[in-house]
Amino acid sequence: MINFTVTDEGLLEKLLSDVIEIECPDDDKLLKEIITTIADDRLLLSLGEDKILDLLTNSRGIILDDIELIESLKISKEIAKAVNDKLIASVKKQEEINKELKNYY
Repeated sequence: MINFTVTDEGLLEKLLSDVIEIECPDDDKLLKEIITTIADDRLLLSLGEDKILDLLTNSRGIILDDIELIESLKISKEIAKAVNDKLIASVKKQEEINKELKNYY
């Protein structure tokens, strides 16, 4: 069966991925870990946002008087900051590795 949906860019990326896997296995492994970490961190941020929205919609009375909500927001803010910092570092490292791998184009 022939897949006619393959583009030149897609084929180039696949071939490049295969070459890098053979030539630079450490970089390839690190890049795959970074991509997974980025996806996990984005999911964690999204879940945190959903939790905050859920708390806000289920808030009882005046929001400023809801101690549980305020504490949850503080904790969520700290977690979001830590995850965001980690996400920025991961994206930066991914860009550095991609620059090094451009030599294989």
